[in-house]
Amino acid sequence: MNTKETDHQLIQQVLDGRKAAFGLLVEKYQHSIYALVHRIVRDETEARDVAQSVFIKAYEKLGSFNHKSLFSTWLHSIAYNAAISVCRRKKPDLVRLDVLSGQYLGAEEDEANEKEALLRLLEEVLTVLPPEENILIHLFYTSGHSMAEISEITGLTVTNIKVKLFRIRKKLLALMENASVKHLN
Repeated sequence: MNTKETDHQLIQQVLDGRKAAFGLLVEKYQHSIYALVHRIVRDETEARDVAQSVFIKAYEKLGSFNHKSLFSTWLHSIAYNAAISVCRRKKPDLVRLDVLSGQYLGAEEDEANEKEALLRLLEEVLTVLPPEENILIHLFYTSGHSMAEISEITGLTVTNIKVKLFRIRKKLLALMENASVKHLN
């Protein structure tokens, strides 16, 4: 039995009044929902709160789930929208790139250390991106979602996602080059 069938059976059990079946769905998806939300809101406590509210909302709206997409995609869509809403209500944290640059790239590092340093720099530069851009990178490259799944989660068109990912990659490259150049000076 595949995940879609299992999820469908659990959803049907919840709709039939067996509320404990929803706990199995929570157990199954709690880590991926938390990871998605945390990636956007960038605060552990707030991420836990938002993740919890996602499951509450999903439970309340379970009757409206149409089974056209996977339950996981529907749930991730709720999580994405909830986390983005939280971010829109708060001011963004500003990070100075010149501070980032000096921390990671040293002239005497060997190749392995340099790759590790570049990865750390990339992780830091990712935190500079707005949450909407950061999550697109995460969904596509880290979580391995298809363009169609990302479209369902975010509500963006596939073409728009492709364009945004292209622009984000260019921005990341420029930010990393800028950080590297500042270190060399």
